[in-house]
Amino acid sequence: MMRSPLPVLPRDDLFHYLGEAFDSHPLIVLSAAMGYGKTTLANDIKQRLGACCVSFTPAKAMADASAVWAALTECVSQASEEVAAIMKNMEVPDIRGELPPELVEAFRRESGKRALLILVDDYHLIDLPEISFFFEGLIKERISGVRVLLLTRRLPSQALTELVVKGLPRVFLRYSLSFSMLKT
Repeated sequence: MMRSPLPVLPRDDLFHYLGEAFDSHPLIVLSAAMGYGKTTLANDIKQRLGACCVSFTPAKAMADASAVWAALTECVSQASEEVAAIMKNMEVPDIRGELPPELVEAFRRESGKRALLILVDDYHLIDLPEISFFFEGLIKERISGVRVLLLTRRLPSQALTELVVKGLPRVFLRYSLSFSMLKT
């Protein structure tokens, strides 16, 4: 029998570690195959955090960054009309520059009112350079109160993975998400 290289964490321990991770990391990545409980865990996290949550789950793989951006903007509009209006006006982020200062400031104003969690389920379906750039830019700004939770079946693209070197994201892999009947 193959043994996990990392300890398997009971769900209550995962909540503890995720809570600590949210306190110190603007980006959390849960990466595991289908059936490991990423979405169930994320739904429990949303309830426990009490933050305003923007949830986005693509229905299928999307190769058009404009379509992804429009769908993400629509989800953001449920939490902040101001942020969504700026996102809509800027269209798809330009991967050669930085996020527009007015977008960053709008996120700061919104998070000043209440904590904001951006949850993207099945991120691997929309892991495009423009979308990755948006999340990378948002994370680098370290906006107090803004957290991003990506659920994915594979690790994100290079841009977001490079943030690991800088210590910005906290990544939980399938080994930590596994659980047995004895641990539940």
